[in-house]
Amino acid sequence: MKNTKVQLFRWSRILVLSLLGMIVFAGCSPLSPPSRVTNVAVLAADQTRIVKFEGLKQGLSELGYGKDRMHFQILNASGDSKKLVMDAQELVRQAPDLLVATGVAEAEAFLLSLTPKSRIPVIMIGVTAASELVDRFQAKGISVTGVDNGHVELTGKRLELLQLLFPDRSKFIVVYDPNIKASLQALEKIRDVLGSEHIRYEAVPVSEDIGLSKLQEHSFQKNEAIFLLPSYFIENRYREIRDLELKYRTPVMGFYDTEVSAGYTAAYGLSYFDQGYQGARIAIRMLKEKKSIPFDMPDSVELRINRQAIEKIGEKVAPVAQSFAEPVDTIGN
Repeated sequence: MKNTKVQLFRWSRILVLSLLGMIVFAGCSPLSPPSRVTNVAVLAADQTRIVKFEGLKQGLSELGYGKDRMHFQILNASGDSKKLVMDAQELVRQAPDLLVATGVAEAEAFLLSLTPKSRIPVIMIGVTAASELVDRFQAKGISVTGVDNGHVELTGKRLELLQLLFPDRSKFIVVYDPNIKASLQALEKIRDVLGSEHIRYEAVPVSEDIGLSKLQEHSFQKNEAIFLLPSYFIENRYREIRDLELKYRTPVMGFYDTEVSAGYTAAYGLSYFDQGYQGARIAIRMLKEKKSIPFDMPDSVELRINRQAIEKIGEKVAPVAQSFAEPVDTIGN
């Protein structure tokens, strides 16, 4: 009788262990429910913005939120503003757990598509002076967070670096977008800095409605340099601006590493990839806390220079600047 009880106990134990093994093999735990997959919808105005998503995805993965815990739906409007709005509407219709806007244009498209009933949290990756946008999202009861690219705040430093790189350039062609608030804010900073130092500058407006005509018609002089202010339109026309730089042998200060790789002489800012990477931690925090999170300012910014472009315009970088600039040696498309 005793042996029979022992055998029954052993068989019962084997059966329980077998069941536990089957459960673990299936990827579940008998003590806790399986992890829920979070659906993330990403909106990009064009192909260049996809780099921000790649940074976000890597940051999430390194924080333990890989593809087994995150499902991504990505729509790329390929530079079509009408398609951008339609893509935003489609992603909102799918009701994901999180909406990712890879810039201001994408955030505006989501704002048009969201209603107080569709309270899907939004993270904005790499936007400038986001306070007004945040107020408009929160007025609809929508939680929002993101990474501010710091373009307005970094205006003075970018100008200082341009002067340091090319000390012989004594006049600045400041390219701004009159339709963009952040661009106008940065222009005010330029006026404050250069006005107090009595350095000559000329503000040249460009925008989606007037194009680059005023910049293209400018009569460039040997002592001038081009200084760009924040605007999606300006950022998206980097090839045309690069061509002006090379044609008139005029250095340009941009924002991103991609611009330097394309042929800008210099850029200072937080890269697209790093913007997305930095956004990962606040995205997770917002998903957990179910509320708006204050925007992050850039963790780190880099100065990049294109030595081949600098050589083509007949310039030499000041030795002091070469010691802390990240060099690029080719001119891309």
